[in-house]
Amino acid sequence: LAESSDLYRGTDGGSSDAQSEVGDPDPLRIPGEWEPQVATWMQWPTEWEASLRPDFARIIAVVQKYQPVHLLVLDGDLEQDARARIAEFGGDPDGVDYHTVAYDNSWLRDNGPVYVMREGAVELQDWGFDGWGGNFGSDVTFKLDDVVPSYLADLLHLPYVDHNDYILERGNIEANGHGTLILGWDCQLDRNPGWDKDATVSLFAEHLGATKVIWVHGHDPADGTTGHIDG
Repeated sequence: LAESSDLYRGTDGGSSDAQSEVGDPDPLRIPGEWEPQVATWMQWPTEWEASLRPDFARIIAVVQKYQPVHLLVLDGDLEQDARARIAEFGGDPDGVDYHTVAYDNSWLRDNGPVYVMREGAVELQDWGFDGWGGNFGSDVTFKLDDVVPSYLADLLHLPYVDHNDYILERGNIEANGHGTLILGWDCQLDRNPGWDKDATVSLFAEHLGATKVIWVHGHDPADGTTGHIDG
């Protein structure tokens, strides 16, 4: 999708044909998740989700059969832990690209960037992350997570756009690749109480190319994400 970085191209350094295969009739859009991808990025679980490390290792072992995996780790000890577990579940630990960076949790889908196609080129957008509105407790830290997108922009040499004044967890947004977005309204209202729907839709139209926004209402009170659409 991008020719500006070998990391974004994949392991062989060759440019992706995804843009020509999919086409970009829209000047600004979020690609659909089913479109061709160059790599999968993950954050190795820290103390908060340590029990999930075997599950992450299983996921990596499967995903790397189809595309490169890039894994953020806090330090060398966590990298060694990841390597051992990936090997345990049949994966290739040497086939993973490890990046040492400071972060708090393991949910890169929520605190990571939104990749947007602008005039056929990839742009990395950094929207705010506040630790799910504190719904999992005040002891769950998030400030390091909030700066991960800027790290990835530097690493991938992609254009960086800062939207940190609005909270948007990536797990609460689905896109059809051509302007339609689906989000859980309860989550967006909880994170951004001063924003109404009209203002939010205008924001998404300007920066995400949204031509239609579908709002889903209601959530399980026990759901700490306040109704993420990916659930």
